[in-house]
Amino acid sequence: MTELITCGIMLIGLYWLCKKDEWKASHRLPPDGKMVDHGAVTRDAVNGMSDNDIYKKMNKGEYDVLNK
Repeated sequence: MTELITCGIMLIGLYWLCKKDEWKASHRLPPDGKMVDHGAVTRDAVNGMSDNDIYKKMNKGEYDVLNK
């Protein structure tokens, strides 16, 4: 029984580690006066950048541009 509980906790932890960047990017708001450049996000996705790399780049604010 203990092995099942330990295995379940490990699976939940691994799932969280794999999804945390996606969840953070989905709920992130750019700073005031800026917006997300969705065209740059799309270009990176079309050019073969992985989803995880896009999420990390978005979380760092590299897609933020000044609001026009």
